[in-house]
Amino acid sequence: MKNFVGKIFVGRSAKYNVLLVLCLFAFVGMGCFGSGKSKDAKPIPAAFLGDWQGQDGSTLSIRADGTGDYHSGGKKVDGGTAEVNEADKTVSITFFGIGETLKIDSPPQGDTMKLNGITYKRKGGFNVTDSNTSSDNKSENSNKKEKTTSTTKSNAAKYEVPGDEEMQEMTRQALLDFNDAVQGGDFTDFHSTISKTWQKQTTPERFNQVFSEFISKKVDISGVGSRDAEYSPDPAVEMDKGAKKLIAKGCYATSPRPVKFVLKWIPEAKEWKLFGIEVDTTESSC
Repeated sequence: MKNFVGKIFVGRSAKYNVLLVLCLFAFVGMGCFGSGKSKDAKPIPAAFLGDWQGQDGSTLSIRADGTGDYHSGGKKVDGGTAEVNEADKTVSITFFGIGETLKIDSPPQGDTMKLNGITYKRKGGFNVTDSNTSSDNKSENSNKKEKTTSTTKSNAAKYEVPGDEEMQEMTRQALLDFNDAVQGGDFTDFHSTISKTWQKQTTPERFNQVFSEFISKKVDISGVGSRDAEYSPDPAVEMDKGAKKLIAKGCYATSPRPVKFVLKWIPEAKEWKLFGIEVDTTESSC
């Protein structure tokens, strides 16, 4: 809202000032750009609530109070009105009538839904395979790859997937380094462990901002140090935003709550170096 008002006040002509006054006056009575939520709007179905990540990098947040956010490329709507119209099969996030409306191709099934042809997965605890193909993918993965152990490290330069022991150690170490940063309230050391490419794109301060809630609540995931991760699907090298990455998704069945994660690595020389991390401790089970 501050950005929106700021842009309007950039123009100082009497004409724009008068229009602004008239607009604000109309908004008090009936809504300047149209009312926020339509009269026929129904409560948002619980299945749609939460923070969603699209396969194309877009993000969608739908909250129980009827507000939401949508980011996709240059499009950004923050704190807009969220509506789910199951009759028209649409999800909309609008701000004073301006925003984005997405077609519901497949409604939420667990933590996955499809909008405008894009698969969205709920962040902080979502199914890592598309709902339409999860069973097929699981059976295919189980036939394609058997668990292996090896004392030889994988060659990241050749995009080799690490054996189980190495993969477990890489996953565990990344999360323990992350946990040390959270407990100390400082991501400086963690920042030094990630890939040099990622170091150039972000800062320790940015990590502090993104994971501020973990720091303030002193979320402790040190329990992963004594367990093995449960991967689903198996770690694999995949194309991700135009580049090959080693991606591991899974969960540690720690107590009192499990630790779910998504980790990504890229090659630097012959080693895999961390290039992405998501951690969730809000779910009650893996």
